[in-house]
Amino acid sequence: MTNIIAVVVTYNRKELLKNCLQKIFFQNVPLQKVIVIDNASTDGTETQVKDSDFFKSGRILYFKLPSNFGGAGGFHEGIKIASTLKPDWIWLMDDDGEPRPDTLSNLLNMPERFLFRGPLIIDILDNQHNRLSFPIPIIQKNKKRDLLTIIDAKDNSPFGYIEGYLNPFNGVLLNRKVIDLVGLPCPDFFLWGDETEYFLRIKKKGIPIATSTSALFFHPSDKMNKRKFSVLKKNIIVNFSNDNFRSYLLIRNSTFISKKYFGIKGLFNQTIKSLFFYKIASPQTPTSIIFKAYFHGLTGNLRKHLNYKT
Repeated sequence: MTNIIAVVVTYNRKELLKNCLQKIFFQNVPLQKVIVIDNASTDGTETQVKDSDFFKSGRILYFKLPSNFGGAGGFHEGIKIASTLKPDWIWLMDDDGEPRPDTLSNLLNMPERFLFRGPLIIDILDNQHNRLSFPIPIIQKNKKRDLLTIIDAKDNSPFGYIEGYLNPFNGVLLNRKVIDLVGLPCPDFFLWGDETEYFLRIKKKGIPIATSTSALFFHPSDKMNKRKFSVLKKNIIVNFSNDNFRSYLLIRNSTFISKKYFGIKGLFNQTIKSLFFYKIASPQTPTSIIFKAYFHGLTGNLRKHLNYKT
């Protein structure tokens, strides 16, 4: 029997967590355990989990971190703990995700060569259950475009999967062999970028990746603030936040990833976004934070973010 462990990272969202766990335990294939990583919640999450029948029966392993390590730290710890139990697969998600009863089985039924597998992420607020929470980029007729709906995704996946792309860590299935090959996610990102860096690290290693168009996973849509700038007939999309700490993380993590994975051109584009357009998109963000975040990302200094947390 296939040995599967789920990892759910949570922080002060006990009702969402309760719903997520119920969906996990109603899968039509069994899981060995569910590991809950609690980022030091203060809303009664611990009591709720430990009072549940799932915990009392030993099906949930609960770990409360000493402080909030962010999503990055949570997934790092969760995958590290899960890997010690020697599973075949680790199923990863945040507390605001909702798998369908057949999500896991459809992921398991994908071709064996895919060691990192993802479902289609459906906007949980879309009553038609068709709009994707996050666009899927593809290249079609030598042009880039985004798949935005289930119908569009299925129309562009004749074999039932979209190879080379998935959206971590939203209901993705990670084979334990991948951890042996590339290690654990980096905990120092705190928020935003840890999942992207891990995806790119896995892809760079040549490990087969794909999104199943039959495995569906419900999740809120991308709520990132975005502003579009048109320069020389090209559109530049800048993600931004009106919070100084989150602005720091966005700029630092994006700069680090661009330098590591996208070469001189990618770093140049990110530099323009960070040092020029970010201030226009978010004028209230202090220039000093923008430049420090960029410099720390450029030099790989990922340990300074707590200095900017209020």
